[in-house]
Amino acid sequence: MSPPAYPPYAFVPGYWPHPTRDPDGHSYGKADTTPQPLNFHTWQECTDYLHGMNLFNAGYYWEAHEAWENIWNALGREGQEADLLKGLIKLAAVGIKIRQNYQEAGQSLARQAARHLRDIRTKRNEALCAGLNLDEIILWCEELAKPSQKYQGDPSKKVEIVFANRLEPLGLNS
Repeated sequence: MSPPAYPPYAFVPGYWPHPTRDPDGHSYGKADTTPQPLNFHTWQECTDYLHGMNLFNAGYYWEAHEAWENIWNALGREGQEADLLKGLIKLAAVGIKIRQNYQEAGQSLARQAARHLRDIRTKRNEALCAGLNLDEIILWCEELAKPSQKYQGDPSKKVEIVFANRLEPLGLNS
């Protein structure tokens, strides 16, 4: 299996060309595809969901946000799968805010992500959801919500991984 192809830069507003609106953007003119729906029972088959995780783990937070937002919109922004995606979208936005050095905005988004993920955890009454350990991610979001000099970014870098943690799905078929 070949490694995923990544754009030449991770978009940070105000620092890089907008990927889809700017003619110099890395995705300008590319046709939108209809995303696969996410289903908790068959999440391993949702390549868009998994692609979002690959992008996130590689430091492409805006691109991961967009991948998950497309699925979220396709789900009509309703239901537990949509709620999980909303939490992941907020977490990706934290990465963008850290890269922009907007610490307070990142902390606020981390609190929102934790709240969405906590809601899913409560509704499902189980930690494992679509391959992710919600308890671990909620704790991570709560840590990100605290003031810290630990999380700082450099928006001038083409790509930057700002988190030590990764989204590693459990039970992914190889």
